[in-house]
Amino acid sequence: VHGIKRVMSRMNDCIKVWGWITNIALWCCLFIYFYIAKNPTSREKTQKYAYGAIVVIVIAYLITQFVAPTFRYLLTILNAADIYSYMQNIFYTRPTINMNIQCYHYETKVRTTTSSDGTRKTTTTRERVNTRRATEEFRYASWKDISGRFVLNTLGAMQNVEIPFVQLELALEVRFAPDGTAQVYDAERENFIRRNLTDAQHDYTREDRVDGLNTYLLARVSDYQPSCFGVLWYIAFTLLGFAEFYKSYVNSFCLEQQFEIAKLVSCNQDLNKAELQAQYAHTVPTISCNDNERVFDNPSMPPYEGPIPVGEPIIDERNPGEGKSEKSALLKQPGPLFLKTLYK
Repeated sequence: VHGIKRVMSRMNDCIKVWGWITNIALWCCLFIYFYIAKNPTSREKTQKYAYGAIVVIVIAYLITQFVAPTFRYLLTILNAADIYSYMQNIFYTRPTINMNIQCYHYETKVRTTTSSDGTRKTTTTRERVNTRRATEEFRYASWKDISGRFVLNTLGAMQNVEIPFVQLELALEVRFAPDGTAQVYDAERENFIRRNLTDAQHDYTREDRVDGLNTYLLARVSDYQPSCFGVLWYIAFTLLGFAEFYKSYVNSFCLEQQFEIAKLVSCNQDLNKAELQAQYAHTVPTISCNDNERVFDNPSMPPYEGPIPVGEPIIDERNPGEGKSEKSALLKQPGPLFLKTLYK
């Protein structure tokens, strides 16, 4: 968990540095543009290069700012109660593991160009050519959410009413149960590559996904509303060239929190059977709110294979008589036995 958080922190630091680089580069471009405009005697070739660089930097600046975490936080603002419902939904959503392959080869291309003075120039380049691409889902027998205890950090709002938001960053980690599942995955990966390898070289990637998981959520934890705060203000300051200053302004009203969504999958056993409950008791997803805790059992894949709708009442393990519903009762029923393996 701490390793994931360190990686997330370093990535955020890199994103911040790159954002400032593109912002400063934009200001330099504006200076160059006005300099060229005031000096029409500058060479035409120099102007072409300068304008080309300006276009590239402006595009890089806009892309950087509109994929930045701050912008994505502002797109998804939820109240604290909605955050807990959202986390409940994620706890009950099965993970998907996709195996991806991209086949390719390199081709050498020769180009001959003629300049305005008749000089011919030949250049040789080596270009990558992508060919076959394939995706296949890795199948497993059962899964279990092992995210553990989630508590929204509202301490800052209690200490300072002018910090009304928490920037909640979620990371996903799908782990293999220590029952031979990793070996099954390795065998399936090699078989998948062998079936789809149709070129000299290839890239293989694994994609772990949970439907509905949003990496960046902004949770409102108090009623205080800062002025000039929102997506439209972000867009306005970005177009004016002051995106990084506005990001600093937004961040001054927010606390940061990171949480890992952890899913365990198995090909060889039912992770939700009674004999294994004690082994994973300390990792069962729990939501703590206002000194109350709600403990969520993990649904087995059969008979239920989808997320619980947001707001669906769930059985509270400490008060079994509260919050019962037909669906939550259904989730309590043990599913059928799993086959020891799904693979030949």
